[in-house]
Amino acid sequence: MKVFRVILLWQLHFQLILPSFCHKSSRSEGLASRNSAEKPELFGGLEVEGVSLIATRRLVSRSRTQDAEGHTLVPAPQSVELLSAPPVQLPLGSAVLVTGGTPEDLSSLKEHVLEVGKFTVASVFKPGLVIELKSEDVDGLEGVKGEAYKLDVADKRITLTSSTSHGFFNAMMTLRQLISVKDETVSIPQLHIQDAPMHEWRGLMLDVSRHFFSADEVKHLLRTMALFKLNRFHWHLSDDQGFRVPIAKYPKLTEVGAWRDGTQQGHSSGNIQRQRYGGFYTKDQIQDVVSYAESLHIMVVPETDLPGHAQAIVAAYPEFSNQDAINGAPQVMQTWGVSDYVLAPNDKTFAFVSDLVGEVSNLIKSEYYHVGGDEVSGRQWDSSPSALSFEQENRLASSRQIAGTFTQKAIEAANRVGRSGIVWDEALATGVALPQHSVVMIWRDWDNVPSKLRVAAQRGLPVVMCPHSATYLDFAQGPRDPYESQQGVVDLRKVYSLPLDGHGANVLGGQGQLWSEYISRGLDDLDFKAWPRGAAIAEATWCDHRRPGFDDFKRRIKARASNFKELGIELIACQTETAWSKKRALKIDLQLQEPGLYAFAASSREATRRQYDRDRDFATAGSEAPLFTGHVNGYSKRKDRAPFDATELMKKIQEHYKPPGREIDVEVRCKLEKFFYGGTKQVVRTRRIYRDFQEFHEDKQFRLDVPKGAAEPWECKMKGGDMNLEAQTDTLRFVVKSKPHKVLERRGGDLHVLREVRLRPDAHLQPFLQTAVSTVEGRTVLLWGQNPLYSQAASSSAVLHVSVEGEGIGDKGHLLLSARVAAKAGSQETRLIVVKTTYTKIQFYVGVPVPASVEDLQESIREVLQWPEDHPVTLRRSSSGLPFGEQSLLESEDSEVVLDCRAECVAEVPMSFRRARDLLAAMAAFAGTDAFEEGLSGCLQAVGTARHESLLRKLWEPACRSALLCGYEPTLEGLWKAAQRALWVLREEVDGETLQQRFAQFGFELRMPPKPRLPRRRKLPRPDVENFLVRNGLGPASWSDSLPDPGSETEPEEEAPDYEERKAQQCRENEEQEKAFLTFLRHGAAHAPDRRRAKRLGPFGAAAHPLMLRRAAHRAELASECSLELRPLFAGEPMQLFTKPTCFLQFYSNAGQAMHANPGQLQPTPMFAVAICCPSGAKKAGREEWMRLRHQLLPALKHLLLICLSRARSLLPRQLLPSPASSAGYAETGGVSVNSGKAQPTCDDGADESSEGEDNGEVIQLAKRRIEETRGQTCDFDDLDMLDELEEAAASIRKERREHRRRLRAARESWIRDAQREANQVPAEKSDVPQVSQVSPALWKQLATDAVKSGDFYLAQWYYSKEAECYGLPALQAAELTDTDTEHADDEATRCESHGNLHERAVVLSNRSLCLVRMRQPDAALRDARHAVSLRPDWGRAWSRVGAAAAATSASAEACEAWRKAVQLDCCEENLKGLEDACRRNPQSARNCKEQGNLALRGKDWGLAICCYTEALAAIPPQRLVEQSETVIQDDYSLLRSILFSNRSAAFAHVGRWQAAVRDAKCAVAEGQSYPKAYCRLGVALLGCCENERAYVAFAMALRAEDRNMAASKGRQACLQLVPRWSSSAAAWRRRRFLRDAGRPRSRTRVYLLSELRFGQGANEAWVHGIHATKFLDDVLILTGNVADSFRALERGLTALRSKFRRIFFVPGNNEMWITPIEMERFPDSVCKFWAILELCDRLGVDVAPAAVCEGVYVVPLFSWYNAEFDLADPFPDPQLQHDKYAKWPMDPNHQVWRYMLALNRDYLQKPYHDTVITCSHFVPRSELPVVHEFSMAKASGCAELDDQLRQARSSCHVYGHSSKQCGKEIDGVIYLNAPHKGGGLEEPIPLDAQSLTLTPFLA
Repeated sequence: MKVFRVILLWQLHFQLILPSFCHKSSRSEGLASRNSAEKPELFGGLEVEGVSLIATRRLVSRSRTQDAEGHTLVPAPQSVELLSAPPVQLPLGSAVLVTGGTPEDLSSLKEHVLEVGKFTVASVFKPGLVIELKSEDVDGLEGVKGEAYKLDVADKRITLTSSTSHGFFNAMMTLRQLISVKDETVSIPQLHIQDAPMHEWRGLMLDVSRHFFSADEVKHLLRTMALFKLNRFHWHLSDDQGFRVPIAKYPKLTEVGAWRDGTQQGHSSGNIQRQRYGGFYTKDQIQDVVSYAESLHIMVVPETDLPGHAQAIVAAYPEFSNQDAINGAPQVMQTWGVSDYVLAPNDKTFAFVSDLVGEVSNLIKSEYYHVGGDEVSGRQWDSSPSALSFEQENRLASSRQIAGTFTQKAIEAANRVGRSGIVWDEALATGVALPQHSVVMIWRDWDNVPSKLRVAAQRGLPVVMCPHSATYLDFAQGPRDPYESQQGVVDLRKVYSLPLDGHGANVLGGQGQLWSEYISRGLDDLDFKAWPRGAAIAEATWCDHRRPGFDDFKRRIKARASNFKELGIELIACQTETAWSKKRALKIDLQLQEPGLYAFAASSREATRRQYDRDRDFATAGSEAPLFTGHVNGYSKRKDRAPFDATELMKKIQEHYKPPGREIDVEVRCKLEKFFYGGTKQVVRTRRIYRDFQEFHEDKQFRLDVPKGAAEPWECKMKGGDMNLEAQTDTLRFVVKSKPHKVLERRGGDLHVLREVRLRPDAHLQPFLQTAVSTVEGRTVLLWGQNPLYSQAASSSAVLHVSVEGEGIGDKGHLLLSARVAAKAGSQETRLIVVKTTYTKIQFYVGVPVPASVEDLQESIREVLQWPEDHPVTLRRSSSGLPFGEQSLLESEDSEVVLDCRAECVAEVPMSFRRARDLLAAMAAFAGTDAFEEGLSGCLQAVGTARHESLLRKLWEPACRSALLCGYEPTLEGLWKAAQRALWVLREEVDGETLQQRFAQFGFELRMPPKPRLPRRRKLPRPDVENFLVRNGLGPASWSDSLPDPGSETEPEEEAPDYEERKAQQCRENEEQEKAFLTFLRHGAAHAPDRRRAKRLGPFGAAAHPLMLRRAAHRAELASECSLELRPLFAGEPMQLFTKPTCFLQFYSNAGQAMHANPGQLQPTPMFAVAICCPSGAKKAGREEWMRLRHQLLPALKHLLLICLSRARSLLPRQLLPSPASSAGYAETGGVSVNSGKAQPTCDDGADESSEGEDNGEVIQLAKRRIEETRGQTCDFDDLDMLDELEEAAASIRKERREHRRRLRAARESWIRDAQREANQVPAEKSDVPQVSQVSPALWKQLATDAVKSGDFYLAQWYYSKEAECYGLPALQAAELTDTDTEHADDEATRCESHGNLHERAVVLSNRSLCLVRMRQPDAALRDARHAVSLRPDWGRAWSRVGAAAAATSASAEACEAWRKAVQLDCCEENLKGLEDACRRNPQSARNCKEQGNLALRGKDWGLAICCYTEALAAIPPQRLVEQSETVIQDDYSLLRSILFSNRSAAFAHVGRWQAAVRDAKCAVAEGQSYPKAYCRLGVALLGCCENERAYVAFAMALRAEDRNMAASKGRQACLQLVPRWSSSAAAWRRRRFLRDAGRPRSRTRVYLLSELRFGQGANEAWVHGIHATKFLDDVLILTGNVADSFRALERGLTALRSKFRRIFFVPGNNEMWITPIEMERFPDSVCKFWAILELCDRLGVDVAPAAVCEGVYVVPLFSWYNAEFDLADPFPDPQLQHDKYAKWPMDPNHQVWRYMLALNRDYLQKPYHDTVITCSHFVPRSELPVVHEFSMAKASGCAELDDQLRQARSSCHVYGHSSKQCGKEIDGVIYLNAPHKGGGLEEPIPLDAQSLTLTPFLA
């Protein structure tokens, strides 16, 4: 097999590598004597593959032939007609007759045409050739008319026709190319040509600054340019490396600026040839060059580059530099690249620029002047105070605008001397407008050329195309370039394809650039780089879109070899790829590139040594790249892979050894939501780069992955700043901060709501509080619970301070908000709206703020009608009848709206007892003001007169706004009606008569309000059963909703028999109302009220007792705020809702908050919160869907969700509960139960006396039942006749309930008052203390426990004393035991044992001791604690009470001893902390304590060992952490602290305190990271906690620190055996996610597949971030490994993908098991990295365990590794093949790893799967599936045993990876899929239906 492979390699080698070579003879006559038969092989159309042309500069004999395949002109003319006649032939040196033309034309004809055939001009007519110069217009051609010409050759007559001298010259250059000389005979083909150029600008640029070229060399270049009709010579005369033009006013520019002391050699800036170099032109030389160019019709365009590239100028004249930003004058630059030296922006420099432009313009006559403007560095300007001052004075935004100002002034100077200015394209981006008639040269083709062209078109600026990648002729022409060049290739094809599309701009043409950094060998090097690529530029600009094609151009340029010979340039063939290797058997095949064309100028025909070495090096380097057939570590390179470029590797190596670059801070602002949810921030920054030693500026995009909960400011360092020549690339440190948020303000990890949350105006009157607060985008928090403002002590001005833990930044951040009752409608500017109902045809009035939205109007209607916040309110415009939009504002004409109340029968605006009292209170408060008294005096004087009505209306006008609260019009009439109704509602109250007397003084008398008359409902015929169900409210709601609307126009009211009588009665009532109101207007204030009596009785007149006044005053002084602290429920686990978009619910409660309130604060009440979170709503794409979902979801959550919480349900009224909220602690106390530290009645006795808050539906049902029981028959309550009776029965039931609540409340208050009085009284006689008989100790214990939880230790102490009395310990005597009484402790203990409650007595005394310590009575507490110890000396808690009490009494010795005893008996956290605090007050020697602990540890006295180690730790300084980090600061005690923590961890492990052992072991590891025993102790502790995976990592770290640690080795092996049981907390968390989506609809589930992503390579990262943000949020993605190679890249990749999909299932691949060099410190082996990957997935919410994705569909990830037996052809491992050499395993990688991976899957196979099961693995499960078999790759491709497991799991579809071949086939009932990542865009999914599940490969 190997022999066959070698033979095949040899054959391929000879076929591809050995083409025909161009033989170079050492004898000069060999080339001259070559016969014409050899010409076609070299220059003909049939070209040998691999052969191209080289030009050798040589003076040889002229031998010219014309190609027979058509014309060979360059550039190609527009129209060529070859005649069939034979060519005109003349002897060499014949005489010709020339007619017409100017003397200049005749001179050009002689010099450039006749000189080729050695023709002479005949003075008189002779037979022979006649050349006629005809001056006339040439029409019918497109292009530049001034250069058009015609050329006719026929019958020995040549006619040149044109209207300009330039046109004649173009015709002469064409004629010159047509003339061929052979065998002393001149031949000219007969033809007809019409031609004109497409562009007027066809040129070349020559840089004479880096390397100087003499005037003769410049003229040689001009002469060659003229041959191909190039007409623009761009002369680059100044740069950093030299100034080449003399300026009389500034002589130092050439004396100093034209010379440098050294020149860079090659591409390394450190390789300087220390030799003086330079030169400049004299004025005569410049004028000679300009005159010669004019004779060739070439325009010379001078350039002096400003304001950058000016180091040579600054070296000559330092006063023009930024002297306040540099240390001194520089030298002329010796290296290549761009200098930071720029001209200073001041008047002196601007005058210099004007002088420079003027003098150069006078020297070189031209239409244009190039002022440069490219690659301007702004560093000196940024650090120059004078430049910054110039910016401020001229209001410039940046240093770019300074550069623009220089360019503008230089062009203006050129305009003043009649020149048009030219600039490079950087000038378009400076922000400074260019003057008119300016020209822009576009050269940066990597920076959005179309955008630049469009900008130029908008500004009316013509452009010249000079793209870097197509016109920079100093770049290499190909890989065999014999001369040194820029690093890059611009071959002939690129130049010929020069783009000239202007995108709307006026394109003048194009030109090629000859930058001279690497044109160092004079004319030879210049010709080599300029030709034939210059001819390609000539044809591109002459023909533009008429270019015949590159292949035709190659044919014609080869035919022009004779023209190059005439100029001393020779084109010869050259091999683009050579094979210099002598070991051809080992030669790697090369892919032949397209041959290029070179111009080669040399003094001899033999190749130089340098050329040979270069060819050999290229051959050697090229042998490593294109086609690779060998092996490297078992892999073969792809045949289409790009060649390896060693220069890039060398660049990186050189960059590595440079000194570090600068670190630049970049501040980035992003949305606050990025810190809350985590996300990606893209930053675009312009940076400086060096490409081929040229300075450029490009925009680079940085992607910042802000982690969730990141601290602010968050910093991220990235490479990618400005490149430097002498240092490494600058590092950018991005400092990310949040933008100001419109709702929140971030303070650390907490989020503060900026504005106070406004509650409803009557929120303090409601027993329950409910409000919604929007925080970050995509998140809303709903608060619900008992209202702390709903109490006698609270006022409407109280403030709620709410803190929600977990709703801030990070898991521990808080959301902080303040809530306050909103002001009433009458206290602010309001707008009056009339509301009419559609069902009952009533109307009422509401007030809304100005301006108002529909939501404000709906809220006002709910408040007036006393509807809940989530009650739907449907409104329509009264004028048009159209409904309102969701977010529309009320318009000016919307003063009347229609309320659709079809589903709610609104007979009248309800008025509750509280609403009535609020109205009367507002009126009474207004009546008590001085303004009212003054106005009332005026009314009394006008009683009975016409002025009385107006005065009365004016008097009550301020109070009329209160009528809006009840739905009445805010006028005196409305106020009068509202007051009458309020008095009627309160008529039966205790203070009803007093209120009537009080308001009767103002004219408001008690009158029964008119009863509401509803439209009569027409009875519809129904079946008897249905009629019964509807009548009793038992039928479906749709039955009653579908009834016809009695109030509609199509359903007239049915007339009752007594209709006329009722209508007359209603008219009489209305008349009486009007008469009563008129009486009120005339005599409303008949006499003044008694102010002293009113003041004494209060506003209601009900304060007959002075206590009422004191109570009102005391209420105003009471608490003004309440703090609520909410924490997460259900361990912070969110609940996912199956909505679109997907959202989550997070629950919070303040159940753990102490219910004790500090003075001046309200007592907290049970409160709950639910956060509705939709991450996609934070993005712009998903915001609209989130707002729609929130609008629909929030009302439902308010109504239903919190009722489902058991803790919240216990707060609701009892009738809603199937059982009492708390069944514990009931006692015989008159129906009083214990709850939250307070005695509460068993029913809802905390409700108000009014009917508000009651279930109105329940009351109506009870009323109906009572009426039917009274009548003894079923009643039809749809009849209006029954409504009055039904309302009376309901009112009676409400009254009975109020009386019952009043009695219960009175009983409760009396009982609590007695209990508190006993708890707070001073110890006195026993007879003074009231006893509560027959109360069990359990009740007192429960009461005391609740009191401790609420923080009321005084009341708890009293309860514990009561419990002590129940056990026979008198409360007072037990608390007053003296030291002498302790002598009888043993006797008392013996006596107590007889009672059998010794432990209970000790517990009571211990608990009371705790309360006494908190009450700051340490002596009594110490006595109780000692007594408890005497009862139970083996109880650790009793000893801890002694220690706490002794510490409070400053008895440090006793405290230490007590805490030691407590720790020995019970080493809990509380006892350890107490011992540590006590030992810090009384420190001992740490060394002695450690030795004592070691002895105790050896003696297995674990408690004593823990005590000793704790004392030792207390004797040394504690651990100190780095600020805002978990890193421990190392000090002198670190090793000792590590040993102590490690030993104490061992003692904890022996007593089973595993969590404490883990904590101590972690501290030991943090202190001494090289201490292997600490890692072993950590591993043991984690094993005890069943954290087997983390324990493995600890043992592995111990083995890395000490490789022969037997304990660590055994521990690691034990972990490997225990892990497959999956008993850790992480595994339990994964199991809980198994059925999370089991109820999700199957129809909405799509599963996508993806493998071999390789996130960190190429453009894959950008592809991932380019996935649509919201399109796949309901979908599932299966990743089958090889997502990334490094852990960091994997984390970034999974984070990005997790934000795009609902769920992600991931199985690690072989690449994830690789340990990169930077990860060796973190991961000792691949197993550790495997556990870290699983932990990362748990943290990100990525599934690595089986789970249901929808109803009846399960995804089962299977871990796998390859088995060498998978390769059936060679089923044995090959030790020489290292497929995954970067993976490190603690076991045999060939035989044990795959078995262990399969063992990890066994637990997954036991799950209750059914229906569709999708399994996934990284490796291939069957050998029939397509894999790569070359080079033994099959050995590392799969594992056949994996297929048994997936079938055991009853898989119907298996997804795998590791193969680059896409697959989808069914084998034995299982569908096998593989979808490797291919790159590119997102395509339509390929569906594969498998049991109604849509499986779609995620193609990209």
